[in-house]
Amino acid sequence: MLPSKSQTKGAAHSRQKAELSTRLDSQLLAYATAASAAGVAALAAAATPAAAEVVYTPTHIVIADEASYALDLNHDGIADFTLQRCRCPSSHFSVLLLDLDVPNNAFVPP
Repeated sequence: MLPSKSQTKGAAHSRQKAELSTRLDSQLLAYATAASAAGVAALAAAATPAAAEVVYTPTHIVIADEASYALDLNHDGIADFTLQRCRCPSSHFSVLLLDLDVPNNAFVPP
């Protein structure tokens, strides 16, 4: 059971402030500084630099109706995805599908 508001208010007023000795205060400050420095050093040591490169290849590919295009993202000669254009029956619209089920693709469809 939680104490009522009046009980907690009275308890806060009945507490007395304790003065720390100068030596203990300086030791606590030194400990907090050392702990902070150790934490920062641990974070800095754990952080490994990342290297990345964006490769942009300007291209313009037209995919005709009922045709597909094998998309190789990392230029290893293996298609990562297949784009396929399908015309919707009884309409003037076509849809561009992304086929994720390509052999050797690291993506596993759900």
